[in-house]
Amino acid sequence: DWSSDVCSSDLDAYDVLINSNVYDILDKFKSYRCNLLIGAELNCFPSHYKSQMDDVSKILNLNTLNKYINSGGYIGYKKSVHKLLTWKSLQEIEFICSCGSDQAYFIEYYLANYMKESVLLDYTSDVFQNMHLISWKEVDFRGGRVYNNILKTYPCFIHFNGGVWQTQTCENIM
Repeated sequence: DWSSDVCSSDLDAYDVLINSNVYDILDKFKSYRCNLLIGAELNCFPSHYKSQMDDVSKILNLNTLNKYINSGGYIGYKKSVHKLLTWKSLQEIEFICSCGSDQAYFIEYYLANYMKESVLLDYTSDVFQNMHLISWKEVDFRGGRVYNNILKTYPCFIHFNGGVWQTQTCENIM
């Protein structure tokens, strides 16, 4: 049951396309064998975390370009999501977010907890496909679903972050 105490998820609402069903989403999440899965992307924002994130990628021996956190999508067991969201006091959260949005908070949590908690990044875009800096040639539509030609995945959620949801005339492509 998606609404049970077992699993919790959050997404940016205005720039996300759901590309899957609940069973596929849960199966893919469970295949990671982690307690919390956070979307990953090609770009590090805020950029002052880039060297720290690169260091973690080396430590974890991640051979991927999708090694930077995107807080626009995450899924996890309720206890782990609660831990993420209550890791710091409200005042500390507000301060961290003022220095780089909620993404800075997620990065700080990850950097402090990736060795202690079962938290992973979706670096293969099985669950979360973040489109910032992705060429439209890298994705295809197959059987009515978005397919990543590079990673060979059918992501569950397509996140049009970083303004890629709008055309040159600022129209919303969604």
